[in-house]
Amino acid sequence: MDPQPSLVEITNEKSTLIGIFEDTLNISNAVGKNSVGIFSCNELKQRFFQFKFPRPSTPSRLIKKDGIHWYLCLEWDGILAAKHRFLITETDYLLSELKYVGYNCRITKDTNTYLKITRF
Repeated sequence: MDPQPSLVEITNEKSTLIGIFEDTLNISNAVGKNSVGIFSCNELKQRFFQFKFPRPSTPSRLIKKDGIHWYLCLEWDGILAAKHRFLITETDYLLSELKYVGYNCRITKDTNTYLKITRF
């Protein structure tokens, strides 16, 4: 089965990040049809601890670029995360570039962050 494109939306307070990615890991099935909330502890990174995936053996086709500030990725331990470019490391498997809706995006600590993934 060919991977299906999926839309990811990450919302915190009044900030929203959106991106499109090929869902080769069936992340949309794991997340489900409703938004999933998790408490925010960091302004530049949000780990979604309840979603852990096997890291693909092939390198990601996506690379960190100037002008892109946020990414959806799998961290070294397979945990799904949204991260600011300053925190991206070689051990992160990049899934999608994320763009913010509006002027700027910042995760507000001590609030809930919501993840929603929709297949096309």
